[in-house]
Amino acid sequence: MSDLLRAPLQSRCRSYVDFFRVKIQSVKERATPMCSIMQTINKGAQSNGPATGHMYMQKCREALEALDRCGWKRSFHQMQFHDSYIRACARVFWKTLGDGQFSRDHQAILEINNWDCLEQEVLVSTPRRFGKTISVSMFAAAFLFSCPEVELSIYSTCKRISQKLLRNVVKFLSMIYTELGISPYPIIRQNQEELQVCGPNGALDLRLVNSYPSRVKHPPPTHPIVLFYALFVLRCLFCVVCFALFILRVKLCTVWVVVLFPWWVRYKANVCYCASSLSLAS
Repeated sequence: MSDLLRAPLQSRCRSYVDFFRVKIQSVKERATPMCSIMQTINKGAQSNGPATGHMYMQKCREALEALDRCGWKRSFHQMQFHDSYIRACARVFWKTLGDGQFSRDHQAILEINNWDCLEQEVLVSTPRRFGKTISVSMFAAAFLFSCPEVELSIYSTCKRISQKLLRNVVKFLSMIYTELGISPYPIIRQNQEELQVCGPNGALDLRLVNSYPSRVKHPPPTHPIVLFYALFVLRCLFCVVCFALFILRVKLCTVWVVVLFPWWVRYKANVCYCASSLSLAS
């Protein structure tokens, strides 16, 4: 009985071994071009060669990792947020590299980052105190640091949050400079809603972050007594208008009875008299 069981088990094990051997070989074959692409990217970055979109994307990830080392360790979900943000903004890393370059590198982008497609919209829905605002500030700072000629617009729920978000962007950007040992980018303009810096690629490399509140001013709260008196005044005005219309209608009726009704009676009498005269003459 044991020999009868041993034979099918051995054949099944051999089939599993063959299956995994084929899978491992296919993974190695797929990983070879990806490794060569990454080696090319690293060599280009080290030799100060021509910049590529892959280099800018890698630079953004390095900036986010630098913030992890500065005491702002990202949570698992914040890392997922940032990966989704980079995926949605992948086209922006290629916008200064000429027409058609993104289309030529599209397949390599998917293979290197293990993505199946490039979706340009991201919806993040989490409970409160989950790190959404901080993760947006961190990504804005890393994106401003890595991507040339970029312009970001961030809309917050109120003015206080928008100002705090922009302050966090400035703070995280200075941390990235310090951690990576890079001289800070010169600031062109900075106020409560805007931060503009000049990147290292020349005078045309202007990078901008706008942080806007969705509603600038809140209407003052209305007291219940104010609402009561406002309704009372409206009701009084309505009664005055109705009474005026009633008086006007009465006056019109009086004019009709006193002036127009006798004239109308005489007109009808004349018409009847003319009609009777014509009938007698005929």
